[in-house]
Amino acid sequence: MKRFLILCILVSLFTQACSSHNQDTHDQIEQPLFSYSLVANDKIEITGINDRMLKSVELPTHINGYEVIGISDRAFRRNQFLESIVISQGIEYIGMFAFEHSAIRSVHFDENSNLKSIGLKAFFGAKELMVINLPQGTEIISSYAFAHTDHLRSLYIPKSVTFIGSNIILESGVEDIVFEDDSQLSTLSRLAFKDATRLKALSIPNGVTILNDYLFQGATSLMEVDLPETLEQIGYGTFQYTVCLGEVIIPESVKVIKTRAFSESGIEKIMFHEDSKLTSIDQFAFYNSKDLAYIIIPESITHIGYAAFSQTNAILYFLIDQPLDSFEDGWNLDDNKVYWLSEWHFNNEHIPEPNLEND
Repeated sequence: MKRFLILCILVSLFTQACSSHNQDTHDQIEQPLFSYSLVANDKIEITGINDRMLKSVELPTHINGYEVIGISDRAFRRNQFLESIVISQGIEYIGMFAFEHSAIRSVHFDENSNLKSIGLKAFFGAKELMVINLPQGTEIISSYAFAHTDHLRSLYIPKSVTFIGSNIILESGVEDIVFEDDSQLSTLSRLAFKDATRLKALSIPNGVTILNDYLFQGATSLMEVDLPETLEQIGYGTFQYTVCLGEVIIPESVKVIKTRAFSESGIEKIMFHEDSKLTSIDQFAFYNSKDLAYIIIPESITHIGYAAFSQTNAILYFLIDQPLDSFEDGWNLDDNKVYWLSEWHFNNEHIPEPNLEND
């Protein structure tokens, strides 16, 4: 009898140990509304919703005693019923493809949100998305995050954002992007607003020093852009094919305008400060920008690349004593008219009469 009791006790202890082990190692748990996965000892991420017919949900801060800290990759991907979601304050990230091709219309964040990052293609193809107000504290907006969001009209970028990936509003409905004052951005990724076909105006925040390659290429509705006083370089093809772009004022801090920066754009007028630090206009910089009527070249210029103004018919104004023989061969490939000015000031409303035409 004693042996039997001992055997029963041992079997019971073994069963409890196995059960405890299975619970500790089981990383996919489900409960009535949300499915989720363990990502740390007491933290989980939402992996989906079990009732896919729901139109509106609010994510909890805790489930079964676990703290909810994220939305996993593909969590609500292709969900054609969910239209509105409130994201709890503990959520730190929205994973890749999380709402891709879903029917989501509005995304709201709890006050004091801890959101830090939005993953690759998080809302890609969410054509019905109309409202999303990114919370203060957001740091990363990954590539293609809001691409092909046809009904999204405006995007607010908190000052906490330090990285913006490429093509974030590719062929979306976004017309206006607003950066919060005192933005921490220092650079914008290449292709960041490429083919943002409905973007009309943008004021780039102070602190940004480089407009990387192809930044606005193909932004065919862009009419106005305000460049920051901290800007030093306009990259390769930055404004290429921006056919509605009218007037651009180049800050005096800009030193280089790279190849094809404004080529085949609709630019009509480009203005440089009289104290401009510009030293280089690279090859094909304004190529085939047929609406450009004239350009006053800053006195600081030391290099103009091959065919920089080709196919423009723009009149080129230089200040007297600027040496033209130091420029690259073929810089004035189409023999645009060149005039000399004895003086010129940035705040002049009209171009003064030139002293003479260059032979």
